[in-house]
Amino acid sequence: MAAAISYMEDQYLNSISLEEIAAESNISVRHLNRIFRSYYQTTPFAYLQRLRLEHACMMLKKTGLPITEISHESGFNDSNYFTRQFTKVYGQSPKAYRQSCGDRPYRV
Repeated sequence: MAAAISYMEDQYLNSISLEEIAAESNISVRHLNRIFRSYYQTTPFAYLQRLRLEHACMMLKKTGLPITEISHESGFNDSNYFTRQFTKVYGQSPKAYRQSCGDRPYRV
């Protein structure tokens, strides 16, 4: 599992598939899913998405980049999907999250 976690943490900003993660770990996708669920109580995809959302939070706090750009730089191909997932996880839109951070972000 260490190889899978390490690969995901190194590559989460890129478009990666479960097949690539499994190949890096020398296991099948099915086995990857099974082991991941047993150790982490989540799926590899959910873990990857959490890494991406955490990166987006940091960027929302520390930059003034447009939300669409942040979504793409955080590994999301679709900014609408990003906004839906962000709202689902954090209970507020990326824009509301940025405004609630208190400090004004600086421009990059």
